[in-house]
Amino acid sequence: MRSFLFKRFFLLFLTIFGVMIITFFLSRLLHGDPALLILGERPTAEQIKSVNDKLGLNKPLLEQFWIYITDLVKGDLGTSLRTKNPVSFELGNRFTATFELVTIALFLAILIGFPLGVLSAYYRNTKLSLFIRTISFTSFALPVFWSGMLLQILLFGKLGWFPLQGRLSSQFQGSELSIQTGILVVDTILSGNWEMFLDAVRHIALPVICLSFSILGIIIRTVRSAVLENIQQDYFMTYQTFGFDPLIILFRLALRNSLILSITVVGLVYGMLLGGSFLVESIFDWPGLGHFGYLSISASDLPSVMGVTILYSAVYVMINFLVDIACHYLDPRLRIGEAN
Repeated sequence: MRSFLFKRFFLLFLTIFGVMIITFFLSRLLHGDPALLILGERPTAEQIKSVNDKLGLNKPLLEQFWIYITDLVKGDLGTSLRTKNPVSFELGNRFTATFELVTIALFLAILIGFPLGVLSAYYRNTKLSLFIRTISFTSFALPVFWSGMLLQILLFGKLGWFPLQGRLSSQFQGSELSIQTGILVVDTILSGNWEMFLDAVRHIALPVICLSFSILGIIIRTVRSAVLENIQQDYFMTYQTFGFDPLIILFRLALRNSLILSITVVGLVYGMLLGGSFLVESIFDWPGLGHFGYLSISASDLPSVMGVTILYSAVYVMINFLVDIACHYLDPRLRIGEAN
């Protein structure tokens, strides 16, 4: 187990370091001069040179990279050229909003996708299976921005069920909660403020539905394929011969035996949710990392773009690290293979 953890930690470090290298050098290829963003229109050449000297952009590229790495180790991500605040401050303020959105969307997709995948596998070649597969194909085919616009038009514009944007209504802005983790749905429950809780749920509903639907097809198809493989095994036929309910066998045995593949896919789709949050947060004006990253890219705010990219990469790598540990713990074949 120690050898396994050491290898995974080493790969985690290499991955994050590789992302830092790629992000740094690609950021230098972005269009736009940070000095122009700071100075505004029609700055003089002397002013541009002074700002570039202050930011260290006139130094050799490798020297800039070394300064960036040493500052990053100290926890200094630089200062946002757009908001004038430290990048670490901006990321800290927005991280919980994105974490709340992405995590709830993932749980909703799992809650719906796993049962639908099992049912589609068991009732294969039926109208029910065809209906579930149609949902899966629609999830693949429908772009996130298009589904977001449809939800806005239908559930906000036509029916008026949910608010269009933001995390809370204006009447709750600035309200203090006795417990503050940054995750509003959790904070309002723990603080016993049920009116604010309902308002937070109504505001997060549209972006969660939009984001979870984007990965629903992957979860359905993965679970369906894994369960189809398991129901053709001898143990499934044996349990049926002894008179066990097929659905009980499916959910208690076949789905459990498909758990390794399903957990692996969950780790992968979490990265897709992080990427999709850029569009979803921008569509619904959700004050998270994705929206901040989109605005930073538009404004050529290099420190903020690099900070968002590294944080997203670190979260994604850490999630997959936890997935590897879970698979290693749940699948005895991996432990036996390591021992041999």
